[in-house]
Amino acid sequence: MPDVPLLHRSCSPTIKFLVRIVSAMKNGLKIASVMFVAVLLALIASYLTSEDREDSYLEATITEGGLRGLGLDITPEDMESIGAYPGCDLRIYYGEHECVTAIYTGSHGGVPSFGLYVRYSERSGSMSIGIEGGDLAVETGLASGDVITMKVIGENKLYKLTPHFRAGSTDKRADYDDDQKFGNYREMKGGNLKEDTFYRSSNPWNYRSERAEYSDNFYREIGVENLICFDLDMERVAERCEKLPEAYATSLYEKGNVHAEVLSPSVHSHPDQARFVLESLLDTEGSVGMFCTYGRDRTGAYCAMIEALAGASFEEIRADYMESLCNYYHFEKDTPEYEAVAKMYVDRVLYLYKHPEYIGHYLSVDWSRISFDDYVPEEVFTNYLINVCGLSSELIDAVKERITA
Repeated sequence: MPDVPLLHRSCSPTIKFLVRIVSAMKNGLKIASVMFVAVLLALIASYLTSEDREDSYLEATITEGGLRGLGLDITPEDMESIGAYPGCDLRIYYGEHECVTAIYTGSHGGVPSFGLYVRYSERSGSMSIGIEGGDLAVETGLASGDVITMKVIGENKLYKLTPHFRAGSTDKRADYDDDQKFGNYREMKGGNLKEDTFYRSSNPWNYRSERAEYSDNFYREIGVENLICFDLDMERVAERCEKLPEAYATSLYEKGNVHAEVLSPSVHSHPDQARFVLESLLDTEGSVGMFCTYGRDRTGAYCAMIEALAGASFEEIRADYMESLCNYYHFEKDTPEYEAVAKMYVDRVLYLYKHPEYIGHYLSVDWSRISFDDYVPEEVFTNYLINVCGLSSELIDAVKERITA
């Protein structure tokens, strides 16, 4: 527990009143000692027996498991006892460290990328703590049996601004304005990228979602010649093809025009994945469609990379990235939610390509102070691919020649 005075931990009106009395006595106020003692005892008794008393700090022990993070041995009722509510920010103490931007939530939807969260899962009935897009255990050293301390510090500024980002997606076509938004498909553009050549979408083999039909029809209509899949390996692609033998995507697989590998959404931490994407591009001729499950996270990051290598501006890349999120989550451009999501998600992803020194050290970044004033995407991504991913300049030049007009 941090060394914080009791009055800071429990600022109840009762205690404040006692403090005023003591202060008044020190200033010379004459009160009969017997009366003072009686009042003091009554107030203390009232304070100690009050059902409304809430401690400001809560201790929790790290447990094994936890959804995308580490488990916590507490309940939502324990969180309520310190005044925590979905959408509030927490100060979290662990060891000698302090993290002041953890958000308390009931869902991973809407959690800022590379941010700390405490989550209650209604489905599993359990609490967990983690870093969105990162590895909490690696970054903080926390392990089962360690104790953390939490305190509410106020409402998260972005939580109310992002209702759609937290809960605006479904797998039903009827919930979307048009086929394109639902399938999240379109041509990639920006810089000197070749026209009518590179496309992005949700997965055309995702038979568990209605989206597959719409993405597959899009590729059939434009006659795309190759596919690069970011969320299935070739074995799983073969299984999907057996379930969807009439799909256009399946016909491309049968021609040997599919590259597939399961990529992690934590794109920065897996430099080998960038090699797969770029080498797959070089192994194709003609038009290419790229996709992950929903066409937003992994697809967004690798399309940003390709657009950057083609000379796209930061504004072009950001807008394309955000279009997929608007499509999927039902929010519009030029709204407070659009800018909030861009800052808490897209900007952070793009920033780390320029500042790889923060990869694996996300909690040390002051995300409120990041800047893109001198951000030249082609230089940023080229440096990242050479210095972090270990790719040769010759390979990168070959990719640039492949993708540009």
